Amino acid sequence: MKTCVVWICLTALACAKPVDSAEQSSAAGHQTRGIEGWTLVISDELLENDKAATERALELLTLQLQEIVRVVPAKAVVELRKVPLWFSPEYPGVQPRAEYHPGAGWLRENKRDPAMAKAVEFTDIRDFERETKRMPIPKGFGNEDITAAFENAKPTSLR
Repeated sequence: MKTCVVWICLTALACAKPVDSAEQSSAAGHQTRGIEGWTLVISDELLENDKAATERALELLTLQLQEIVRVVPAKAVVELRKVPLWFSPEYPGVQPRAEYHPGAGWLRENKRDPAMAKAVEFTDIRDFERETKRMPIPKGFGNEDITAAFENAKPTSLR
């Protein structure tokens, strides 16, 4: 899941535009928290009905965001932090997951809150811990493809 969160955040960064503060305000039935410089909007329903899983997901997300801050260049972290994160309950008939929402149109069409436009939504709260264990980088930092890409990028000063 750590790798998944990093990739989702990097994808969101590539697609995102700054969000107006009015758009970031917490929707009814949600709480807004700051975690490691990111804005996280949490459904009250999760806090009431799945408190233990939600609190555990918050702990794990905090660790993942700390890891992003540790390994991603500071300029990129500034941009990543502009992408709000949402913890939502599962939707009936939809597999729980993490997904970036590029615009409000799809959200409206699918009966979701358009305030989540330009944000990453997590609906896999009950599976969050299992997902963090399922999605590590294959072979960890010993992955030859990642090492080669890093070595090739170093001379170009992509920092």
